[in-house]
Amino acid sequence: MPPRITQDPHLVQPPDFESEQFRALYATLATAERTVDAIIADSQNAWTQNNDAQVEQDHAEEEEARAAQEQAKQEAAEAEKRERENKRPKIKSFTPNKTVGKLSSRRPSRYAIHKIEQLERPVLRPRGRNTQWRVLADGENVLAAAAYKPSTKVVQDENLEWRQIIKAKDYMLEAMVDAGWPEEHVMALGVFFLELDKHPISDLEGGETAVLLYQARIRCRWMEDLKSTNDEEVFDISVVNDKRLDEMYSEVLNLRQAQGIKRTFAPANKSSIDTFSEEYNHNVQIEFERGRYIGPASCAEVEALLGPFQTSPLSVIPKPAKPGKFRLIQNLSYPLKAIDITSINSGINSNQFPCTWGTFSVICLLISRLPPGSQAAVRDVKEAY
Repeated sequence: MPPRITQDPHLVQPPDFESEQFRALYATLATAERTVDAIIADSQNAWTQNNDAQVEQDHAEEEEARAAQEQAKQEAAEAEKRERENKRPKIKSFTPNKTVGKLSSRRPSRYAIHKIEQLERPVLRPRGRNTQWRVLADGENVLAAAAYKPSTKVVQDENLEWRQIIKAKDYMLEAMVDAGWPEEHVMALGVFFLELDKHPISDLEGGETAVLLYQARIRCRWMEDLKSTNDEEVFDISVVNDKRLDEMYSEVLNLRQAQGIKRTFAPANKSSIDTFSEEYNHNVQIEFERGRYIGPASCAEVEALLGPFQTSPLSVIPKPAKPGKFRLIQNLSYPLKAIDITSINSGINSNQFPCTWGTFSVICLLISRLPPGSQAAVRDVKEAY
């Protein structure tokens, strides 16, 4: 193997073989058959051939160095990839058709968890006498696995609109595929969003908020279970737990009730009140006589006693099959489509109060199973329908 080239052969200039020094040297070598000019020509050709060979060797050495460099880069990239794979938490499989269990009410944020994991032994150093220690609980935030720093711009999932979630989930599923997530996991999460999008509870007033809350908490729980190191089986996120979703719907309704009435809302009664004004006044008079009505009072007087309040519109309907008899109806579901005011009934989770029709044998069975001392009441609701 020829020695490695130490200088660029493209830049090397040939010697001046026709100089007096070379001619004096070549004169001692010349013969009748091989003149000085012939020796000069042979020297020039020999140098050119040697330089051309060095140029080719230089090109070969450059290609060899480039190939070695590319191989080294490839090996380094593969080593880095293997190291990332070794450090990446192993994604556990999940048990098909297993529903999610009970959720903890509050979970620390990823930032707080990461800080805790970094400490071998926590050392608390309060900066003031009245320092209070708090744990941030925003576990429903959508954060990348490496985003271990708090952000003031992160919006919690349940504070987004459902259309924003549906649009964002496509990008998330695509990113999971690119990141090498197992196909069954990506499919399960896609079905999860599909099932929530068509769930009947989303059509109820406040139902979409409950769906947003459910997807945020359940998805966070699923992701944490998948990377856990315990032996517990991971639930199937594609199976919607209707009981948990109903609990979150009740939570949304309870929150609305806790917020109270912000402003007075007293819609006008229906036109039937004027149509059957005599019957309406007679009904009201009976209620006064029985002590169930008080007043009349102006809006200002009621606000002075109760603060902001809300009423529901009244109407009068004739009783079916009873000529001359009328019933006073108060529409507690008004307004049907809430803008900034919700109806009285919207604060009730109807799933917790199902209205069913039972046969005589079913009623007997229910009564027989009641404990001693139970009380019962009968109410005739036939005329209300």
